[in-house]
Amino acid sequence: MRCNMDNIVYEKHTDTFCGNIGMYYCGKIINDENHSYGPEIRHHYLLVLVENGEAVLYIKNRKIPFSKGDVLVMFPGERIHYKANGDWSIKWLGVNGSYADKVFDIIKVTPYHPVFTPKEYKRLSDVASYIYDLKYDNSDYIKCKTQSLLYEFFSLLLTENSTQTTSDAVDGAINIIKYNFNYNLNINDIAKAYFLNSAYFSRLFKKETGLSPKKYILNLRIEKAKDLLTSTNYSIKEISATVGYSDPLYFSKTFLKETGFSPTQYRKLNKR
Repeated sequence: MRCNMDNIVYEKHTDTFCGNIGMYYCGKIINDENHSYGPEIRHHYLLVLVENGEAVLYIKNRKIPFSKGDVLVMFPGERIHYKANGDWSIKWLGVNGSYADKVFDIIKVTPYHPVFTPKEYKRLSDVASYIYDLKYDNSDYIKCKTQSLLYEFFSLLLTENSTQTTSDAVDGAINIIKYNFNYNLNINDIAKAYFLNSAYFSRLFKKETGLSPKKYILNLRIEKAKDLLTSTNYSIKEISATVGYSDPLYFSKTFLKETGFSPTQYRKLNKR
């Protein structure tokens, strides 16, 4: 259902739940004068991104001012009321799920402190716009795309947890890779271990190391294979399995592509 009232645009969104987070709806208000909201109690999270204007939040017998560049998180079961002054422009997402619970706990946004100024506001706003632009299509593809964008949105929120969330995540991922590169590693699983979207995690990993996670894993496997080729008498099949390749032929092709030599040639040229 869609309502347009001049500067007010609202969009009802079909539920996108297919995991530990999902969205009920999204919307936006553009240049609304003297806007007010509530008092209202919702049974899910409502995230409000302030694009323009100033407002005062009335919550738990307190007054909290917030304005352009801030994010207000309305928590499930909490009574919310705010009044805006002048032109008021916002975007909002109605979401719920255990992943949202975890993220707000990590970044220390609480019902008592529901307003914060994110470092990544512009990117959060862009992702919210992308989600809003997908609103007309309820196909499975669009639902999955929306879900992916939700994870990216919450991954950006995690950057509020200082560099611990970023550098430590990469350091932890490197340790996982170093001790498990001989297995069939899934980048998405590694990212989830640090509550990060896989695309965002890959960008973060490359920023920190200069390599994508896949390239980093490949380099480790090739270096280990080189060492085994020159320091042992293992067969190519054994070395292939040891460094994470179930198919010796595929391993040989990959090794040739990366080094310019077949495993056999490399062994003959570099045998210790």
